[in-house]
Parts: sequence; structure tokens; C-alpha cells
Amino acid sequence: MKVAIVGYGRIAKRHHEVIQENQDELISVCDNNPAALQKAIDKDPSVHTYTSLSEMLVSEPEIETVAICTPSGLHSLQAKECMDAKKGVLIEQTMALSIQEADELIQTADKYSLTAAVCHQNRFNGPLRQIKKVQRAGEFGKISHASLHVRWNRNENYYQQAKWRGTWEMDGGVLMNQGIHGIDYLLTIMNSPVVSVFGKIANRIHPFNETEDLCTGILAFENGALATIEITANTYPRNYEETLYLFAENGTVKIGGACLDQIEYWNVNALANPSTEDDQFKENEISKDIYGKGHLSMYQNIRNVLQENKGNAEIKEYTEAKETKENKSEPLVNLSEGKKALEVILALYQSAKENKEIRLPLKENFSTMKMKGFLNDHE
Repeated sequence: MKVAIVGYGRIAKRHHEVIQENQDELISVCDNNPAALQKAIDKDPSVHTYTSLSEMLVSEPEIETVAICTPSGLHSLQAKECMDAKKGVLIEQTMALSIQEADELIQTADKYSLTAAVCHQNRFNGPLRQIKKVQRAGEFGKISHASLHVRWNRNENYYQQAKWRGTWEMDGGVLMNQGIHGIDYLLTIMNSPVVSVFGKIANRIHPFNETEDLCTGILAFENGALATIEITANTYPRNYEETLYLFAENGTVKIGGACLDQIEYWNVNALANPSTEDDQFKENEISKDIYGKGHLSMYQNIRNVLQENKGNAEIKEYTEAKETKENKSEPLVNLSEGKKALEVILALYQSAKENKEIRLPLKENFSTMKMKGFLNDHE
């Protein structure tokens, strides 16, 4: 697979490593910072560099997939430009900062029949795969409820490194930036659409930001299950945990680790903990950082989908079960899947602003910009 990267910051370096590990070809890197481009060249002298996305798209016709690794507020605009140039995309979270932008991306991908995905790499974690396997077998029975805790630390230095962080225009707060992966994970294991949310947000110890550093909320699902969330950047003095509990008729599960990649408790119909008995739970799947090890699986999934849609019979094995749309293979986390966590987060913001329960799907084009000034008015 021939890949380009737009935005060569912290997360882009992980993409670069994974592209090399997956034996894909990084054709080019685009960034408006010459120092960032030099880092890409230092890692791979053969890579072509650009300061203009438009120029890169015209100059490199062989690109198949563009990894969008820029600040969140630029994702939808740049992803659409790439897709209008008939390039597939892998968009780092979040795919957009409004429902309208997300819908436009979905429509554009469908219009050109492109392979487009959102980077929710934790979907490929071993514990989540095991939970889905047990769900398909009916072992859990009825789900009662779940609880998600993202208790991390982000200090002033973190935000000073990139001025777009902690702004409503380019980022969103702890929900949108730090919590979105956990929320996506939660929605995946609950296996039912969210019908309503009620949320509260606050900025308790980051007065230099205009966004929240704390959110608590309740999610109600179509199947009657409930979930609570607590997401914060206020855990002193460092990241403490990302933990998810699932309580069901025939089982209780606790997932933890740096990025929800470890089974810490498992009792499902008295079955043994698969992390000690199942070959897929090898020690090398456990990550020491919050990015986890799912990026490689995401790239493998996208490459396999591209090969399948080209009719290439050489690649048969998928990292995960493929999605299909009108006889076309889709990535596991296609744009419609990526929109789910985004919509829940925007609904939680709207709930906090209006101090009421919000029904889903959202009936208005809510965006992070509609939160501007909210926390200043509620100090």
C-alpha cells in the first residue's frame, strides 16, 4: 500500500513506524513546518516532502491512502480534499468537530467508493476481540450496565507544546481528545445504539484552556442497558488508569492497562480468564503507552480491504471481520463507525450546555464551536 502522511507531529511518528513495519511504502509527508519535514527525512531519506497538501495530491498520483495526523480542527477539511482527489484516508481521531462535517465525509467516501477509516486502533485490542467473540456465542446473556474511567494527567506543558490543544475551534476538551477512544470501545462492547445521554463538564484545574478537563455522564442504550463515564485530565501526578467494567447476566469483566488492552478480571459463565489461556493474548500485545499496538492492525485491515476491492486473491486473511457495503469491503472502523463516538461526545457537550437529557441521533448540527464561552460563564 502506498501511503502519505499529512501533519508530522507526535502521532505521525507512530504511523511512520507502523507503515515501515507493515512493509507499506511511505511516498510523501506534508507539513507546514520545515523542522517536522526534516524529522521525516531523517527517518526515511527517500520520502518526498511538501508544505502544501494540494501540491502533494497533484504531484503524487500513486498515493492510495492518506493518513491525516494534523490538529483535529483540520481533519474534516483535509480528509475531504484528499477524497475529492480520489484518495482513501485514515483519519486520526476525531474525524470532525461537528455532525455536518462527519456526514459530509461519509457522503464523499460513498460518492467515490473510497476506502476511508477513522483511527480507533483499540478496536483491534485482544480483550475487545475476546468480548465480541463471547457476545457472538451468547455467553454474556443480557447486558446490565458498564462503567468507563479515563483518569489521566495533562499538565500545562502538554498544552503549551501545541497551541491548538484545549480550544473549542481546533480540539475540544478531555472528552474529545482523551476520552474518545474509551467511548468508542464502550459503544462497541455494548452492542446497541445509544438513545440518550446526560452529561456534566467542568474546567477545574486548567484555567489556561477554554475546554473541559472533567466530564461525568450517563448513557442509555436502545436495549435498556446503562453506562456511566468519568473522563478527566486531572489525575495527579500522572496517568492513573483507563478502565472499563462490563456487568452482564452471566458475566463480569474488567478491562484495564494503558489503553484497554489487558483483562484484569474475567468471569463469564465460570470460563477461565482468556488472557492466560488464549494464544491471542500474548505479552507482546500489552502496551506501555496510551497509543497501544492497534495501529499496525489498522493498516493491515485497510491494506487487505484495498486488495479485496481490487479483486486481488492473494490476500485472504483479515485482522478482523470485514464490514461490507453494497458488495464493497469496508474497513472495520469505517467513517460511519467513527461517527458513533463523535456523536455521543457532541451530545454530552450539548447536554452539559442545556442542562438536560439529549436524545440521539442528534437533530441539529451541533459542533464544538457551540460550546465557546460556556465554561467561562459557569465558573
